[in-house]
Amino acid sequence: MSIKVKKIIIVLILIVCFLIVSVAGVIVVTLGDSNYILNYINEDTYNKDVKTVKNIYVLFNKYKGEISTNVISKSINVFATKVLPQYSKINNPEDYFKGHKEDIARLTGITKEEEFVKVVEKAKTISNFDLVDYEFVEDTTESANKGTLVVVQINYKDNVKIQFLAYVMNHPAEGKAPIEYSTNVREKPEELNIAL
Repeated sequence: MSIKVKKIIIVLILIVCFLIVSVAGVIVVTLGDSNYILNYINEDTYNKDVKTVKNIYVLFNKYKGEISTNVISKSINVFATKVLPQYSKINNPEDYFKGHKEDIARLTGITKEEEFVKVVEKAKTISNFDLVDYEFVEDTTESANKGTLVVVQINYKDNVKIQFLAYVMNHPAEGKAPIEYSTNVREKPEELNIAL
């Protein structure tokens, strides 16, 4: 075997090894990502890159919980800038849900496949995820047993607006996001997939 052929074989082996390590790294990051993101959200520290929710008073008029403005803003920011863009790329939401139930529930509070499919469909309607801001919609707040329901509107560039029902927990459970999201912005709380 010539030296050229040996060099080519070595380069090919190195490329294959690099690809295997890269794929393994992506799998590990995906599985551990929701814990890392959740820890970031629940850390009650100010982050200058995270916008505070506009009309925050809409929530706090009825909210009786302990979650801070920083945590609420970070949760919505992650949902708007990380979760929805990722979900918009999913081609088969049913299969994705089956393989990622725990991560989905941990970050969004969504535990039913039908609701997850609706969120993915809604995310696919957005072509530009360049965030402008997010706000709580006036006259949409309703007290519930374990938290407060309020409609959050996420505003992206090009005047794209998308709304979700946010269930802000009074005392979030360990290992879960402080806000559960739903596409049912027009439904009554008792008709939602939310534990009131």
